[in-house]
Amino acid sequence: MRTRTVILCVALGAASGLAACGSDTPSVDEAKADFCESVAGVAQAEEALANLNAESTVDDAQSAVSDLEDAVSAAKDAAEEVGQAEADALESAYDDLKSTIEGISGSDTLAEAAPAVAEAGATFKASLDEIRSKNCGGAVASTTATT
Repeated sequence: MRTRTVILCVALGAASGLAACGSDTPSVDEAKADFCESVAGVAQAEEALANLNAESTVDDAQSAVSDLEDAVSAAKDAAEEVGQAEADALESAYDDLKSTIEGISGSDTLAEAAPAVAEAGATFKASLDEIRSKNCGGAVASTTATT
């Protein structure tokens, strides 16, 4: 009798564990919500990069790019649940922006680099807005401060 009770408890526990494992896969709506949340994180990181000014240091710029890279990576992971095409578009836009920033000489000031960075940033922002509007019901709202 005791053996039967132990076996029943183990079987019920295993069944409960399997049911819980099955619920780890997000629904399409959950995947889209996760993706949209991660895209908002990308928008925040992009905004921090856009807020750099002539008095910002190269270290500030590198830190902002690193934060953006982390946010893009998280969004790419989330996008895999929604669609690989969106992940590729976001990564391509980021790669273009990063390439522009990495192409800046360490001896240049941010003021000297601003035109190239602004153009690459605008292209990245346009891609981000397009991805968000297609998947999240609207463009990324900008709260970029003007200085």
